[in-house]
Amino acid sequence: MNLVWQFQNDSFLYQTLESFQQGGSGAIDLGVVFFTELQGSHQLVLLHGELKTGLLTKEEAAKMIRFTREAYMDPARFAWIQKFNHRAREFDYNDYLKEFKPIEKWHAMGSS
Repeated sequence: MNLVWQFQNDSFLYQTLESFQQGGSGAIDLGVVFFTELQGSHQLVLLHGELKTGLLTKEEAAKMIRFTREAYMDPARFAWIQKFNHRAREFDYNDYLKEFKPIEKWHAMGSS
């Protein structure tokens, strides 16, 4: 299963690659909204995730959110996100897999 995520406003939307390729008509499998009101005063961002389809279990959704947070918080991983988004011709999927081993990391994450 290949999932694509998009960040829009204060939300992440996750959907299968096949659904994403359908354009605006594709189903969203997981939606996550970030509430940043407490970020300045308490260095805290609350989030709310909602499963929209039966594709992911609750545990898999939690792992997906954790994986995404780690990708955006780690400067080396975030550089790959920026390259994919802004310099797609320079993005090499095999190099990414070799450097970060996302599939192995996913399996090692456990259910929390």
